[in-house]
Amino acid sequence: MSGLFETIRVREGTIPFREAHLVRLRAGLETIGLPALPALIEERLADHARAGEAVLRLTADVGGPRIETRPVPKARPMRMVISGTRHEPYPLKRTERDVFERAREGVVPSRADEVLLLTGDGFLAEGCITSVFFWVGDTLCTPGLDLGILPGIGRARVLELAARRGIPVREGGFLRGEFEGLSLFLVNAVRGIVEITRHGELRPPRDERTARLAAAFWG
Repeated sequence: MSGLFETIRVREGTIPFREAHLVRLRAGLETIGLPALPALIEERLADHARAGEAVLRLTADVGGPRIETRPVPKARPMRMVISGTRHEPYPLKRTERDVFERAREGVVPSRADEVLLLTGDGFLAEGCITSVFFWVGDTLCTPGLDLGILPGIGRARVLELAARRGIPVREGGFLRGEFEGLSLFLVNAVRGIVEITRHGELRPPRDERTARLAAAFWG
């Protein structure tokens, strides 16, 4: 049986979204019938947080929970491409990620940092490691959870920030022609909000609203 995992950012000696990660992981473990996390897991996370800056991977499977660490990736914009591999439902953050591995096959690292997937019906879904947003006029758009995408921690944070600022949000299904050429950005709970500098051969326009959301993301 596959397990579940959370990729957790340690920033300035704290874990900004610790509770959100643990809530999602506990709910997922209950869904797939794996043992609940032990109470001491929060103490173990706190011990790792003392490192100051790090990325933690908390994995829970039949062998029990374990924590691995790695350095924080460099903060920089991303280049993205759209994969020909079709998205498969991924509502839980499972350790089995075959569809994302297939999506990255054949992608030259020097040409793309992230790969986006479309559903079988051609709707924008998610990236291999990120959620995606784009601007249409005054509205912030993002694929809906009913498409089978991961309910990302970073995604939830962006929606929270948009609600606080009175930014209209549309969640739903978007075909390729509805977002290509527009200002897009990616997000996850490790990197925060990341601007896209290249979408295939296109250079999406920058949007100051994205920069303002990025500045507030960790606050």
